[in-house]
Amino acid sequence: NLNLTDDDFFLLSIPISSMGGLMTLVKSLVSQSTLVIPDRHWKYCLSLPYSMHLTLVPQQLPTFFESFSNSMQIKSILIGGDALPPNRIAELCSLGIPFSLSYGLTETCGQVIATPFSLAPNETFELLPGVGLKCSKDGCLMINSMTLPYAYLMETGLKLVDTENGFFITNDIVELSPFKFIGRVDFQFQNGSKLVSPELIEKTILTSGLIQHILIIPKQDDRMGFVPFAFVDSLDHSDKLKDYCQSHLPIYLRPVGFDLLPTEFTFFSPNLRKKLLLFL
Repeated sequence: NLNLTDDDFFLLSIPISSMGGLMTLVKSLVSQSTLVIPDRHWKYCLSLPYSMHLTLVPQQLPTFFESFSNSMQIKSILIGGDALPPNRIAELCSLGIPFSLSYGLTETCGQVIATPFSLAPNETFELLPGVGLKCSKDGCLMINSMTLPYAYLMETGLKLVDTENGFFITNDIVELSPFKFIGRVDFQFQNGSKLVSPELIEKTILTSGLIQHILIIPKQDDRMGFVPFAFVDSLDHSDKLKDYCQSHLPIYLRPVGFDLLPTEFTFFSPNLRKKLLLFL
């Protein structure tokens, strides 16, 4: 799908110990294209005089946008690993570089569904060959693929992969037609009689353009059980944020408060949501 030429390069912009890095290595081997392995941070390789293809996760995009210039020879960007908020998609469109949004899991050996490479946002996710998707009764995504593993190797021995009729059961909540990531089962919480997906709130608030980063966690409430609370990167527009929430979110999805992320954490910390719950 990339229409590679003999002069194309793949930049190893994700550690090779992760699925995205491993897939980059495999793609360079299969296509017989040159692999650029950084000897320091990958951002310093963006200015190399090569036609390069990148694979990034959303958490890397702020660094990429800060480092980007029109003189760089970036031919394509594959985004995976997490849901991408609308404001980031708009920023990608402004670069004039074909990009693809993809979804996959370590248990499926990476990518299973993706949008075609395009200069504009595209909601047409296409299944890779040999992949099957369906939803369980509670909305969890289930995946069948040729590369689905049999088990995990643990210190205590083999732990079988949790499957149902050959389909791997994920903790991701999605819509299938069109494909859309909603959130994680283990991050959802109950607000009164309503089930809340924090990721859905975050994506909506980010469309305001008033902040760059936000993380929603459940805060205990005597009457509702739990209510959404937001940590953001700036409080400069807190009043406008509240107004935006009132006009774009139903009352049970509106954060009851906004606060700056504690200095002990960064928005790029792994498992930040779980760490904040322990911290508070």
